[in-house]
Amino acid sequence: MANPIARSYAVPHEAFLDAISWFPLVYWMQGSIDNLDDLLRSGINLADSVVVVNKESTNSAEEDFLADCNTIVAVQTMFKMFPSVRIITELSQSSNMRFMQFRANDTYALHLSKMEKSERDRGSHISYMFRLPFAAGSVFSASMLDTLLYQAFVKEYMITFVRLLLGIDQAPGSGFLSSMKITKEDMWIRTYGRLYQKLCSSTCEIPIGIYRTQMAGPCEASTVGIVLS
Repeated sequence: MANPIARSYAVPHEAFLDAISWFPLVYWMQGSIDNLDDLLRSGINLADSVVVVNKESTNSAEEDFLADCNTIVAVQTMFKMFPSVRIITELSQSSNMRFMQFRANDTYALHLSKMEKSERDRGSHISYMFRLPFAAGSVFSASMLDTLLYQAFVKEYMITFVRLLLGIDQAPGSGFLSSMKITKEDMWIRTYGRLYQKLCSSTCEIPIGIYRTQMAGPCEASTVGIVLS
């Protein structure tokens, strides 16, 4: 397992350096994600994951939608040059998620963009939920963290529920998280609603999401669900 490396453009506050000094095998270096030499020096070619926190300060005062422009360009460059690295990015504006991990001539992404536009026209505030980077957990906005923090503060059961959902804790009579692979033989199910009915009636499972994988052969997918005991 590679050692975590924290990198910042400017010298951070002494409190930050003192905080990370308590974590073993955590290193800090000064550099920029816009510089390829800095990325290679920090070992991005050997990294498993890269977390990019919101670093914009100069553009945010000009216009809200331009606040993430430098981050989007830098992450898109890393996405193309290092495709094996999983990149998790924080953005200031959730509407800018449509620019993340852009692929030209992607018909599926074009179809999702039309769905997003229709949801936005209907007044939805979470139209970006159809975007693949958001569904895969590769991008989030700062407001989402604020919402989760507030929900965990006002709802005491939230942390306990998440721990049960992830299988960290167990309780008598509670369900657990599991996954199953869906292949081309299961395509007769066709819709998510029919998959929901099939699993609930046959194995007492509640599907909560589908993760689509792209392979050289026929496309496969995995569904994640809660098994009720």
